[in-house]
Amino acid sequence: MYDRKGELWKTFTIGKSHPDHHLPVNKGTGIAIDDSFSVVDVQAKHCTTGQFKGQVDPKLNPPSLFQVQNLRGGD
Repeated sequence: MYDRKGELWKTFTIGKSHPDHHLPVNKGTGIAIDDSFSVVDVQAKHCTTGQFKGQVDPKLNPPSLFQVQNLRGGD
């Protein structure tokens, strides 16, 4: 990302994991898993990192979840 003066401000990276070397539920899915990130503010010389454990499980994302009434938002 660049600031309003056009100078480099921040960089953002996402770490990937092979599903066979991640959580047991992800093994054999063949889907790469986003499992970490970093944001480097090059102007402030500050870095933020994070790690998360995503699950590739179709039961957690049924097609009914993506119907219009669910995608409109709400509270």
